[in-house]
Amino acid sequence: MKSIFLILLSINILAATDIQPKTLLDSITKYAVRIGTGEVNSYYIFVDPMCPHSKKLIALLSKDMMKQIQSTYYVFLYRLPKFESDKLINYVYQSHNPKSSLLDIMVENKKPDLTSYKPNTAEIKIVENIASIAKELKMKKRPYIMHFENTSIFCTVSEGSAPCLEKFDF
Repeated sequence: MKSIFLILLSINILAATDIQPKTLLDSITKYAVRIGTGEVNSYYIFVDPMCPHSKKLIALLSKDMMKQIQSTYYVFLYRLPKFESDKLINYVYQSHNPKSSLLDIMVENKKPDLTSYKPNTAEIKIVENIASIAKELKMKKRPYIMHFENTSIFCTVSEGSAPCLEKFDF
């Protein structure tokens, strides 16, 4: 029993030397559209504002006050290749109130007039930064959800392998 504990402890120590997904995600939380203020769980959610599945998830979260009290949802806009949502994503990040803009678009189905809209370089860099983290974490589908309980570095993911558990392939 002691030897199993020591092996698990050494795996944790070795894993701590690499950049963990939680650390990568924390580096972009300042760009997140935050839904909820709960401290029990942290969810990092990557959505495309044109994706119908993403829209359903955001609608569900925006209306469920109990979920918002218990957990914090960090929502990042990350384009799916099949949708032409670049302008829309930049528009949300450039708006005065990104959360309100996101909910208007994804929950209320309001379509902003983007004919004369020009994204600025600051928002383009935000979107590129988020995309680089998402690519590093090998996200392919939207919505993509990573869930962390309390301050744990271990997570569950909505699809594929859990990048935060790759070192622990038992």
